[in-house]
Amino acid sequence: MRQVLGVSVPDSVVSVQVRASLTRKGRPRVIYTADVDDGLDQQQIIDTISMDRSFWGWVTSQIQSGRLTGADQTDDCVSFRVSCVFLNQDGNAAVIDQSTGQTVYVFPSPWEFSKGPIAKSEQQSLVEVVDKLTHLLADSNRAIVESHKVLPEVMARMLKDVSEQGRASTVSATEQAAKLLTAMVEPLKTQLTLIDRHSANETERANKSTDAVIRSLNADASGAKDPRGDEEKLLDTMERGWRFIKTVTS
Repeated sequence: MRQVLGVSVPDSVVSVQVRASLTRKGRPRVIYTADVDDGLDQQQIIDTISMDRSFWGWVTSQIQSGRLTGADQTDDCVSFRVSCVFLNQDGNAAVIDQSTGQTVYVFPSPWEFSKGPIAKSEQQSLVEVVDKLTHLLADSNRAIVESHKVLPEVMARMLKDVSEQGRASTVSATEQAAKLLTAMVEPLKTQLTLIDRHSANETERANKSTDAVIRSLNADASGAKDPRGDEEKLLDTMERGWRFIKTVTS
């Protein structure tokens, strides 16, 4: 005889079935089956069953139907009596007590199961990824729609700011240009005044020279009769004219 889960069983036993016994009249449900050569212990079996989706679906149905009652019985944590059947290689239940012919062993204390993380299939994981991606896209679309709603207002505010800044820059540039132009015009006005004054002086001097020449000519003409011949008079007149031109142009 050897020990499996603390129970003496024949050496012919190859597997064990763990069954849930909710009531004495109800038919037990097989909740776990494994080979005895796997080195099983009670905690290992409990941990494996705790992650079994079909087991927890069955628990929920038993609670809803009233077969599993009690304040401490929930969809995530249950406690009930467990029994074991040890199977021979031919699939029949092994006799564990030759004196009584007993084939079922009922554990004296209830086993407690807490719902653990359920292992997900590749398809389920893919579905969750697609679902999360769908939600992210929906959130992104909502954000884009909201941004489009406020975009005109933002653009109007930006254009207004740019316009005001441009207007301020234009006014400032105009003022600077006016100051620069004034600074350039004042010296030019002064220079034009000096040129005008110099021109007036030159004109006055030329007029005085012209008057002097005319007076000189008149004085000569009003004197005694010039004994010189016409040729000499012409040369003298030409010389005087030349002197007059030089005086005016100088």
